[in-house]
Amino acid sequence: MALYHQILREQPNHAEANHNLGVIAADTGQLDTAIDLFRAAVHANPTEGHFWQSYVETLIKHGDFDEASAQLLAAEKARIQESVLAGIREQINNNSEELFQYHIQLAQQRLPGPPYNHWLEWLHINLQPETYLEIGIETGSSLAKARPPTRCIGVDPAPILNTSITAWTKIFAQTSDDFFRQNTVTKLLDDSPIDFCFIDGYHSFDQALRDFIHVEASSHPRSLILFHDIYPLDPITASRQRQTKFWVGDTWKIVPLLKQERPDLVIMTIPSFPSGLALVRNLDPTSRHLSENLQGLIDKWIEIDYLEYAAHLPQILSLSQNCEADIQNFVSSLNGL
Repeated sequence: MALYHQILREQPNHAEANHNLGVIAADTGQLDTAIDLFRAAVHANPTEGHFWQSYVETLIKHGDFDEASAQLLAAEKARIQESVLAGIREQINNNSEELFQYHIQLAQQRLPGPPYNHWLEWLHINLQPETYLEIGIETGSSLAKARPPTRCIGVDPAPILNTSITAWTKIFAQTSDDFFRQNTVTKLLDDSPIDFCFIDGYHSFDQALRDFIHVEASSHPRSLILFHDIYPLDPITASRQRQTKFWVGDTWKIVPLLKQERPDLVIMTIPSFPSGLALVRNLDPTSRHLSENLQGLIDKWIEIDYLEYAAHLPQILSLSQNCEADIQNFVSSLNGL
């Protein structure tokens, strides 16, 4: 140990010395010191896989799941070998239930007030849409918020309905891409446009974008579109590939993308448990800007890193208060409300 200290006095950024002293500190229960040393080691040599393994393992022992998740993403960006990354993921997965509870508690702290499904039901009651489309129905619990005489369409590649649905409803057990490719929504609704849509499908911005393009084309100017899973908690819950039980994905990108590309849209995000709810109005079914530039937009936004936006996420998502007054004000122009 004395040798490592001597090396660091002469070479403070010596990767091996920092790492080996970190191992000794971790073994003797000095986790804060070990974390500092492992951090120095990975900064000095970010390509050495076992430095990252030691770092993440110690962060988990310390109970710092947020940072452990962030460092997994950093290790992926450092392009260390896949076998090492698999080991780090396994460390996190071995603590998946504890990490899940941590994320649930974090979401409850950051997103107090009524949950998203409360507002979904509130919107059905107050807007009384004639037609409703839901993408990603799963058990049917959110679809069941619709009430007669609303006519509904539900889309999900693997629906597992266990909820009683009272409104007129057609279920399509297929992906949304296949659904829109094979069907004309307005014809399914007796030549009526979509009044209200809830997009809660695969957790990726590009899928959300494709769904939005299709839905808007079958809507009218006073239609309302909702996006679920729009407010991630940390880098790992915002990751494009699922690595944790609590997962939002990169769906959040749909809001800044639409704000930038379609400034005519009016967007607001409710900070509702567990992962936010974005509302979009002022739709234009004649717009072709998004569809004509789809691949270019995907190529651009797939490279956007959550950490570039995290500090300003409330402004980027146009966050409202989680209260009836803000939501009433937002939808007051729809359906004469």
